Amino acid sequence: MQLDRKTSRASAISLTPLIDVVFILLLFFMLTTQFNQQRALTFKVPATGNTPTLAPDNQYLAVKLLSDNQVMIDGNNIINTNQLATDDQLLAAHRLQLNLILDADDLVSVQALVSLTDTLSTMGFDHVILRALR
Repeated sequence: MQLDRKTSRASAISLTPLIDVVFILLLFFMLTTQFNQQRALTFKVPATGNTPTLAPDNQYLAVKLLSDNQVMIDGNNIINTNQLATDDQLLAAHRLQLNLILDADDLVSVQALVSLTDTLSTMGFDHVILRALR
């Protein structure tokens, strides 16, 4: 019994095209991947059962994020979030080193709240207290 060598060679699969495709995919993913350094916001959360003692009201400024992407400062001044850096009341609070109490409406997204916290952090407010209503 003699085997036909021509048919056995023709039925073998060449791995060269497979290696070429894998190499092209590797190059594609290496060139299209972006390595951005992610920034993180730090929140100080008290332990359960511990209620932090707050300083007198004159050391805090109340900031409330409304559902229409506007900010109410101290209960009366309503501005857009892109005007925060030029608001006189916030600039005065920063000069006096006041802490901020941040509150949000029910329909505010988490992304809008984090963006506002990031903006306030960029402005130099290190002590932002997030008030949670239960």
